[in-house]
Amino acid sequence: MALRQSFRTKHVSKFKHVFGKPNKKEFCYEGIRISKNAWESNFCAVNPKFLAVVLEAQGGGPFIVLPLERYGRIPLTYPKVCGHKGPVLDIQWNPFDDNTLASASEDCTIKIWYIPDGGLNEDLKDYVGQLCGHERKVGIVRWHPCASNIIASAGFDNVVIIWDVEREAAVLILKGHPDTIFSLSFNWNGSLIATTCKDKKIRVIDPREGKLIASDFGHRGPKGSQITFVGNSNYLFTSGFSKMNQREVALWDLANGLHKPLTIEPVDESSGLLMVYYDPDTRMVYLAGKGDGNIRYYEILEEEPYLVLLNEYRSSSPQRGFGVMPKRALDVAHCEVARFFKLHNNGFIEPIPMIVPRRDSGTIHFDLFPPTLSNRPAMSGDEWLRGMNKGPLLDDLLAGITGDNGMSRESYEAVTPIKARTEKRKENPIMQTQNDVAYSEPHLVNGNKGETTSRKGDYMSWDLDTLRVAYADLFEEVHSLKMQLKVRDAKIDKLERDHKYYSDKFGF
Repeated sequence: MALRQSFRTKHVSKFKHVFGKPNKKEFCYEGIRISKNAWESNFCAVNPKFLAVVLEAQGGGPFIVLPLERYGRIPLTYPKVCGHKGPVLDIQWNPFDDNTLASASEDCTIKIWYIPDGGLNEDLKDYVGQLCGHERKVGIVRWHPCASNIIASAGFDNVVIIWDVEREAAVLILKGHPDTIFSLSFNWNGSLIATTCKDKKIRVIDPREGKLIASDFGHRGPKGSQITFVGNSNYLFTSGFSKMNQREVALWDLANGLHKPLTIEPVDESSGLLMVYYDPDTRMVYLAGKGDGNIRYYEILEEEPYLVLLNEYRSSSPQRGFGVMPKRALDVAHCEVARFFKLHNNGFIEPIPMIVPRRDSGTIHFDLFPPTLSNRPAMSGDEWLRGMNKGPLLDDLLAGITGDNGMSRESYEAVTPIKARTEKRKENPIMQTQNDVAYSEPHLVNGNKGETTSRKGDYMSWDLDTLRVAYADLFEEVHSLKMQLKVRDAKIDKLERDHKYYSDKFGF
């Protein structure tokens, strides 16, 4: 009933007739053993150069990286990325480097990989970076949308960690989620993160301050849910399940404290999670249901009815996951406003361009393509960690002119871009910690009470639960510091022995 009402709105959208145009078979990918893991991930990541897909395998966690033009049947012997000791649960390309991606695994690590132009000629086992710190498997990895070399991850230890990739160090540790974290999203400038959790709550956190901005119940169903910020606004969009296990979507306004959604719309009674992709250029949100073949798309408005169902791409073939091509690789001359890579259950991967029908297709339509997200960072990771906020740089797809978005038109180069390294990485004896960066101190976010505590302050005013959590956190820190001291003492001892050896031998 609610969906029919959405169609009756007086709002007339130029995207109402967007349609999906499946590619011919010769421009698809076949024979890929896509992961059957029960975790609610897309198992796919795509950029203008490569398509990466998580594979099903016994032992370890391989995934495959294909050049986009490598169509057709993929042989079982095709080179794989296989450095993880457990199944890979999530992958994401670096938005500022098309040759670098991050993978999160059940082996409790996040690994950073460099893929050379043209793809792999042999199995890749040597990673260029490794992030160790989660105590249980890592289910989510997200690159910062504006700052270089910053990653957020969420693990089954119910902890969110912010990483400095260049230093391979955890710089912010956010605790307080009482159960499994289902999804995580940065806002427009990366100053906030939003999460959904198995306890059915939505949380919005300032990671650098360790401050819980807002928290309240979202979808009341027992299954998973997804969340994303809606462009450069205070809105959040979620998908989940009602108490009656109906799939539903909702729009929230952070300015209202998440106490009540602006609107909530039932979708259907299917059992698969609705995967969410929001396009800030068109204000459209796409929903791809796991286990069904449909892709629904809505337009988000700033006034009632807030959410308008535009149309639906229908297919009888169910999807296992889907990837989204960045806007800078779309065919703007033919009015392509999005392109999805649909993972079928039978190992078939199908690119699906989303087209706005225009009579004069082939002509540039400026109304469809505003400046879009650039592939250049707006600031360095160090600047973000010190408190700087900058919105993402924008590029004009039609004229090739960089939009300033209130910033300099000049691009910002990363401090030290990740490059291919010839030497093999050695396992760290202990996790590198936030002590490597003096200005960063991990904070403890008490997600249950909506309060923020830290190791500083008047602990006499804390309640018993907060004291217990703080005690456990301090115990972990003391243990980590003791381990660091042991490593430091061993290094000093070795240096002293080396010094004595050279002094005795050469008479220094």
